[in-house]
Amino acid sequence: MTTRERSLAVAAFEKPDYVPLLACNGIDGPVSETVWRWQREQGMPPLSQERRPQDTFPAYDSFWGSVETARGWDRFWGMNRVHYWGPDSRMAMPDPEIISDDGEYYTYRYADGRVTREWHDNWDRYGMPEFLKYPLEQPEEWYAYKERWLPLEDGIYPPDWVERAATMRERDFPMGVGMPGTFSLLRNLFGTAGASTIFYDAPDVVRDILRHYLERAMRMLEPTMRDANPDVIGIGEDFCYRSGCFVSPATFREFFTPHYREIAEYGRTHGVRTVLVDSDGFVERIVPLLQEAGVNALQAFEPRAGNEIVRVREANPRFIIWGGLDKFVMDQEDLAVIDGEIDRKVPALLAGGGYFPGIDHGLPPTAYYRSYMHFVRRLHELTGNPEGEFWKHI
Repeated sequence: MTTRERSLAVAAFEKPDYVPLLACNGIDGPVSETVWRWQREQGMPPLSQERRPQDTFPAYDSFWGSVETARGWDRFWGMNRVHYWGPDSRMAMPDPEIISDDGEYYTYRYADGRVTREWHDNWDRYGMPEFLKYPLEQPEEWYAYKERWLPLEDGIYPPDWVERAATMRERDFPMGVGMPGTFSLLRNLFGTAGASTIFYDAPDVVRDILRHYLERAMRMLEPTMRDANPDVIGIGEDFCYRSGCFVSPATFREFFTPHYREIAEYGRTHGVRTVLVDSDGFVERIVPLLQEAGVNALQAFEPRAGNEIVRVREANPRFIIWGGLDKFVMDQEDLAVIDGEIDRKVPALLAGGGYFPGIDHGLPPTAYYRSYMHFVRRLHELTGNPEGEFWKHI
């Protein structure tokens, strides 16, 4: 079987020859600083830069560091990932203006009104920017904003798209497309506080925002969906914090459920069976809401937010679970603690199918190299997965 076939089998609750360690973007990978520390202080060898077919097209995407680090990381640890691809927009935003530099942080002003404060090497360290100002302050500003920055368009496809799409259809790895979320859109426009109150202050603006982003995405992605046969629709949200979702179930059903249902139906029309939402925080209580709306997968089930994936599986036997293993067990060198985390969760989840084992978001530089090696080795053994170069370094 190919990685793609294995991934589709797991998502269908079938039994592949072995379960792939399928790292979604931002999941099961380090910040680059982790790799630098391990190579400098803990004996990790240089990461191979030899390219595999999936390293070149579709785009090799990583949320947590350099593309080169991501390629080498996956190869070393025997991991694969969903490779996301979509056309660029014709509405390119200019590079931000640096309005201050204190030697450690830049303050940027973006053309759409955002002002952020970020580390100099923010991309490699993947630190979240501090938002000093969001693009919009009042709901009614949305209408001018969408005309200026979000026109309906077809996107930019390469001149040889037909040939490239034919190559993509023959891939042996899973491919995804990104679709717009719900709360994440509102937060990016108004900030968390503004996004949490706009449902009451301007519900019609909320509906127009969600409708416009979705219509625009579907229009831009139509050739990709039609010609490339993607496997996953990914939706970034982060709409939960440690106590649960930022909105009530009633608000979720009124505003978010129709949005997700349309995405799920759009996916089914094009043969896509996995609709995956990403959210930090305590997500257990939103799983039934997502299932009502046609979403059938979620990552990353952070244990420190109170998520327990064994409990999630018992309550939701046909919901795809991605991640859910505590990355902080690698912050010490007691291998029994790591074994306890794995043995309590992974065998039961693998037995039921629909589970991609892995940690609950990017691995910080506080983790130990040898601890993580033990963790990955145990996952390979439990899944029967022979991939990776790390075996010769054990």
